[in-house]
Amino acid sequence: MTPVPTYDLLRSLGFVPNPNLISDRPGGLTFDFGNFTLDAICTISRFYEEIVMLLGVMQSERRLCKVRSEMPRTFESREQGIAWITWCLDHHAPGKKFIPARPVNWLTIGRQNTDLLPWERQRIIREMEQAAYAARPHCRVQRDFARVGRRHLAELLAASADDAPVTFEFDGEVLLIHVLDQATAMPANGDPWPERFSIRAGAIRNLPKRFMNDPVEFGIWNGSIDIDRCRYKDNASDRNGSVPE
Repeated sequence: MTPVPTYDLLRSLGFVPNPNLISDRPGGLTFDFGNFTLDAICTISRFYEEIVMLLGVMQSERRLCKVRSEMPRTFESREQGIAWITWCLDHHAPGKKFIPARPVNWLTIGRQNTDLLPWERQRIIREMEQAAYAARPHCRVQRDFARVGRRHLAELLAASADDAPVTFEFDGEVLLIHVLDQATAMPANGDPWPERFSIRAGAIRNLPKRFMNDPVEFGIWNGSIDIDRCRYKDNASDRNGSVPE
């Protein structure tokens, strides 16, 4: 995809040169919406990056709103650039929707392409990750039962070699943790897991000393097993209690 220079995009949308604006080359531009004038100047950001700054004062019956928004000098596509400008206008407008005094057709195009904006892409990815995390195999065990299960599991792990397999499985009612030919069973709530999860004893030997939550959650995520706020994975030197926000 060929990048689209922001200045060229603005000109194609109807922005006109304004010699009264203080701007780096190729100069400042202005668009008159009938009830609001939006200026665009080429300048340097506080991070010393070349940007195009949108400026203006949006006025309604009850308030004045200063418009100030930074844009890159180039966009990935024409649609992304239009979406960015439209978002800026809507973001500052009363009711979060800018209504010009005269028809401006490209505002509709911008609102149809908000998914092209970088922060919207990040939001979509984050929501997909959260949905995947919520749908992962997991179950919840009452803390009293989890404490008993932890004690028994710790005894089994202490008697096992580092490469001994530890297998977790859940049928919708009971969480079973197999260590060689022995098992720890705990009543649990949740949807049945589609398959077992296996990890080496050496990777899970250091069990949580205390459970911070009640019920205690056991879950599978990205090749690891989560027990309460701790995460265990083979070949990892540490464990991480973090989860997607």
